[in-house]
Amino acid sequence: MRHARGIRAACCVLAAGVAGPVGAQQLGGGQAADVSVVRVIAVFVLCVMLALAGAYALRFRMTGRLDLPTLAQGAARKLVLVERLRLGPQHELCLVALEGREFMVSVSPAGIARFEAFDDAAGSARS
Repeated sequence: MRHARGIRAACCVLAAGVAGPVGAQQLGGGQAADVSVVRVIAVFVLCVMLALAGAYALRFRMTGRLDLPTLAQGAARKLVLVERLRLGPQHELCLVALEGREFMVSVSPAGIARFEAFDDAAGSARS
């Protein structure tokens, strides 16, 4: 333990000796930064692209699907996630629709359990 402290102290003294007044004069030259406008715009576009990629990655992580905007609509989906409710860090309750019928599904580390199938007519009669 004492040996490590001695090494750290020696490194600090050595670093302080290297960064003396000569190093400060070189760093504080006061010269203008030669950065072109094209370079600034390219970096800005790169940052926007990274932000969009991060947003889509986050959307995919949260929903499990990646809905990219498309010009042509595909076929209608048979299985639709109607609603999802997080009950805890590892437990979810999902309402899934399949061809007009709705199913309540519980998802946990222990597995997946289907509770009950709901029809649209039965759901409106209960309300």
